Amino acid sequence: MDTSSISIFINEQQRQLILFLLDFGLAPNQLRGDEIVMSDYYRLIITKACNGVIPVLLYISMVWAYPRRSILDRVSWTLYGYIVITLINVARILFVVAVVQEERGRFAFTHDIVGNFIFMVTILSLLALYIKYTNRVVR
Repeated sequence: MDTSSISIFINEQQRQLILFLLDFGLAPNQLRGDEIVMSDYYRLIITKACNGVIPVLLYISMVWAYPRRSILDRVSWTLYGYIVITLINVARILFVVAVVQEERGRFAFTHDIVGNFIFMVTILSLLALYIKYTNRVVR
């Protein structure tokens, strides 16, 4: 699938940020390039699908589509959401690593089900806070 150079740049920068932040939560030498070593046989490769760009874009689109807010409010909520979603993504990846190190057969459930649930709850909670703030300020 063809993508634009802007898309490639954004995805790569976000992936590098995630890898940088992950290094703080992993054991020394557990992060090797774009791989997290979980055991002799299991490695988690951080690709552009793991960087959290899609949840961030989903959240941003909802914030900017919601009416009655100033540009400054939308920018500040966009930045706040970006930071929260990025940190939640790092925590999600660290959680997957911790679970898989304890029980290798739990990768699919932890990564696909629990990880996506965490993203959905995070995005919907941020959006609910934004709407609550918006309704309180506008009235």
